[in-house]
Amino acid sequence: MKDEIEIQIAYSENEYLELISVFQQVLGSDKSKMDYRHINHFLKDDNFYFIVAKAKGKIIGGLTVFIINQYLVDKPYAYLKDLAVLEEYRGLEIDSKLVQFAVDDWLSYDFKDVIVHVNKEDTHTLALYRAVLPTSEKETIQFTFASRPKSREKEPKQ
Repeated sequence: MKDEIEIQIAYSENEYLELISVFQQVLGSDKSKMDYRHINHFLKDDNFYFIVAKAKGKIIGGLTVFIINQYLVDKPYAYLKDLAVLEEYRGLEIDSKLVQFAVDDWLSYDFKDVIVHVNKEDTHTLALYRAVLPTSEKETIQFTFASRPKSREKEPKQ
């Protein structure tokens, strides 16, 4: 089965929807909350790509790539996100092949770096990315600023 796996950049809406289905199965996202207009926005975005793994024409895994342009650096970064492989295809190194494909492809186009963030508690994923032989590894702290509804209180009378 290992030889039958094909890794490629996908461009069609059907392939993207099939990959989203894989993400939902593996990562547990809620299909009922999907906004297809929002998904369509990504298909038209020149700074967004998705890489898929196929077995016998069926998408069995994939990851997304966001292109980040920086004003101080003349070369863009590729940011990897949302890596998933269906459970029945795990153990075939498909995840590392997806990552290696992304790294090789984007660096061949003279990108500054390919970047990915991993929670330090996720030892399996850390081992996966380390096996692809990154040129550096940094421990960072992430700050999240969630949206907060603004208060609709009236201004005090003067």
